[in-house]
This record gives sequence, structure tokens and C-alpha cells, in this order.
Amino acid sequence: MWLNDKEEEEVHYDWSNRNTNMTAKKDNYSGLMRELELREKKVNEIQATGERLLKEGHPGKKTVEAFTAALQTQWSWILQLCCCIEAHLKENTAYYQFFADVKEAEERLKKMQENMRKKYTCDRSVTVTRLEDLLQDAMEEKEQLNEFKTHVAGLNKRAKTIIQLKPRDPTTSLKNKLPVQAVCDFKQMEITVHKGEECALLNNSQPFKWKVLNKSGNESVVPSVCFIIPPINKEAMESFCSLDGTHQKVVSMWQRLHIDLRSMLSWQYLMRDVQQIRSWNILMIKTMKVEEYKIVLRNLELHYQEFMRDSQDSQLFDADDRMQIETDYNKATQYYDNLLRSVEKGEKDESVCKSQISQIRELRLQLEDCETRTVNRIRQPMDKDPLKDCAQRVSEQKKVHVELEGIKKNLDKVAEKTEDILASPQQSSSSPVLRSELDITLQKMGHTHSLSSIYLDKLKTIDLVIRNTQDAEEVLKKYEDRLREVNKVPNDLKEVETYRTQLKKMRGEAEGQQPVFDGLEDELR
Repeated sequence: MWLNDKEEEEVHYDWSNRNTNMTAKKDNYSGLMRELELREKKVNEIQATGERLLKEGHPGKKTVEAFTAALQTQWSWILQLCCCIEAHLKENTAYYQFFADVKEAEERLKKMQENMRKKYTCDRSVTVTRLEDLLQDAMEEKEQLNEFKTHVAGLNKRAKTIIQLKPRDPTTSLKNKLPVQAVCDFKQMEITVHKGEECALLNNSQPFKWKVLNKSGNESVVPSVCFIIPPINKEAMESFCSLDGTHQKVVSMWQRLHIDLRSMLSWQYLMRDVQQIRSWNILMIKTMKVEEYKIVLRNLELHYQEFMRDSQDSQLFDADDRMQIETDYNKATQYYDNLLRSVEKGEKDESVCKSQISQIRELRLQLEDCETRTVNRIRQPMDKDPLKDCAQRVSEQKKVHVELEGIKKNLDKVAEKTEDILASPQQSSSSPVLRSELDITLQKMGHTHSLSSIYLDKLKTIDLVIRNTQDAEEVLKKYEDRLREVNKVPNDLKEVETYRTQLKKMRGEAEGQQPVFDGLEDELR
């Protein structure tokens, strides 16, 4: 009788979704298996005794045969129940594990979604370094999402294999015939069902006995433990679809945040390039290598193109922002071009300045040569023949003076061009030197020309003094000669008066020459 009791217990076990305690189900199965192991030996002994009695020709042969056959049938049914329980345990475990895994995955996705929203939401105050780190982390997050996609695909595959437990609940009414699948062989008078055979569930109003219809068209009430309700499980598919939808939302959010991060980093790179170029001036450009500022310009163009591409779908930059940034970019490139043109013009101006400086210095060397010759001539004493020496000096100095006039003419032209250069708003680094060289040379020109002019005037005066002195000496010599002619005092009074008159005349002539001598003295002073 114990077999009948155990049979009743297992047949009436609740395998619907109302009984969620998988631990109790597994413990119950383990208890059954332990009890069967204990009873199997006794069953075998009874079977062996029956066979022995039959061989010995026991008078109750028919009774023994009936009993052993009934025992074998009952034991086979218990073994079939074990197969049913194993099948239900396997399918129930898969059922509840699937929904647990879906729930865990859903929670994990929501946590990822919340973390990403907090971590990757950014604005223009975030630094370049921080944005670079965030982008690196975002790519790692993408790898996790890709791995999660594989997990979701696995859940999708599993969802299609999950059996239905809800229809096992008698409170769940059936609208139509429901396919069921036998998990063991079952045979009775009204119906025979083989393992794996598909039947139709007609009535589930009793929890442990179902009215089913087999392929042969036979109907009967059969223990519900003999059947599972195969996929598709609507709840499992809906649960997966919800999870898949959440996964798609997280992926979409990642893509949106990634676009925002990239556009913000591109903007930071671009603004850094713009600010760097705007901080340059002509002196800085001159100290930089050509390749250095060309690299910065290439980076500016590259980051601008990246920003325009990345910001197209970004939520952080609208059309007005893009127009403003395009304006900033154009201003930076214009500023860069203006700087280069200024540098090129500056180099040209520098070259012109240096050329002017060279010309001015050459003219000053010529002036210094003229000055040196003039000073040397002034310091040189007169020869024995002063009149000839003076005439020669006048001739030579006139040549120097003509040379000075030519230098002055050239210097005036150079000075006029130099003043135009110095009046330019953009001054080269050599402008102060050019101004100094011009002022010194003009001063030297004035000094040397004045010295030459004064020296020529003095030479003319000296020539005049020499000539007048020579004339005065001749007059004095004539007077001396005439005085020497008077060797004796005349005896005749008339003759004395004649000499007296001549002497007064000579005295008058001599006094007439005095102003000439005084004038010469003044000239010499």
C-alpha cells in the first residue's frame, strides 16, 4: 500500500507557477529517490519470491502471477513518475532561472543607465583631460554593452524554450485547446500516450487531473504530472522583449552621450587652438619654426572639421552655436593669415631698413674721409711759397667741397626715403638703429660741410692777405729805396723844401696804406 500512497503524493504535487519554492521541489524529489532506493531492494525480493513460487508450481499460481504483475505495473508507474518529476524539475528550474536572470539583467541595465547618465553628462566647463578620460571609459562601457548584447541574445534563445506554468493553475481558464506534451508513457483503458507525444488539453479545472485528447482522437482524464505545456511562453517572450527594449534604450543613450562627449572634446580642442593662435604676435611668430605654427594651423582645421561632424547630432550645440564657432574659426584663420602677412612685410621692411642703414653708413664713411682730408690740410703748415701753397690748397679743398655736395645730394635722397620708412605704422626691429644712423650722418654732414666752407673762406682770406702783404712790402721797399737816394743834406733852401714836400707826400702815401694793413690784420684774426 505504501506505493499507492507515494503515488498519490507525487501525482498531486503542484507544478504550476503558484508554487515557486524550487528548494522544496528539489528536496521532495530527493526524499522520493532516497525512499525508492530503500524500497527497490524489497520490491526485487518480492519479485524474486514470486518467480520462485511460480517455478515451484505454487497452488496459488494465478494469484501470485496477478500480484507480481500488479507490483511490476505499480513499480513501473513509480519510475515513470520519477521521469515526470525530473522533467518538471528541469523545466521549472529553467523557468524560474530565466525570469531571475531577466530580472537581474534588467536591474543591471537600469543601474548602467543611471551611472552613465550621471557620469557622462557634460558641459563646457569640463576640461580636455577629463573629457579624454570619459571617452576612454565610455569605450570600455561600450565593450560591456556589446558583451551584454551577447547575454541578451542568449536570453532570447532561452525565452523560446521556456514552458508554460500558468495554465497549470485551475484558476486560469482555457479559451481554446492547448497543446501539451507527454513526459512519460501512460496507458489506461480509455487512452494510451507515449513519451514526447503531443496532445490537446481540453479542461484544466482540476489541478492534478486533466482532460486531454490524443492524436488518435481519444479523450480521457489523465494525471497532469504526465504533461508539460511546451513553449512559446508569452510571459517569457514579453519579459525578454522588455529587457531587449531596455538594452536598446541604454545603447541609444550611450550613443547620444558618446556623441556629446566627442563634440565637447572637439570643441575644447578647437577653442584651445583658437586661443593659442589669438595669443600670438609678430615677435612670437618670428621666434617659432615654420613647422611649429603650421602644425597648429593643421590641428585647427582638423579639429574644426571634427567638431562640425561630431556636433551635427549633439544635444550640446545648436545651429546658433555652430554658426558662432564657425565665426570664431574664420576669425582665427584670418588672424593667422594677417600675422603671416605682417611677418612677411616685416621681413621685407627689415631688409629695406638694413639696406638703408648700409647706404647711410657708406655715405658717412665718405663724409669721414672728406673730414679727415680737410682737417689734415688745416693742420698742415704753409710752404716757403705761401701764395702758391695757398692756391694749391684752395684747389684741392674745392674738389673736396664738390665731393661733399655730391654726398649731400645723395644723403638727402636717402634721408627722404628713410623718413618715409620710419613713418610707417609697422616698425621693424632695425628702425631705431636706422633713425640713429640717419641722425648721426646728418649731423656729420652738417659739420663736415660747414668745416669745408669755413676753411675755403679762410683760404681765400689768407690768399688776399698774402697778396696785400706782398704789395705793402713792395711799397715799403720803394720808399726805402727813395730814402736811400738822399745821401746828403741840400744847401739850398729851395731844394730842402722840395725834399720836405716829397717826404710829406711819402708820409701821406704810407698813412694811406695803414687801413689796408689793419683790414688784413682783422681778416687774419
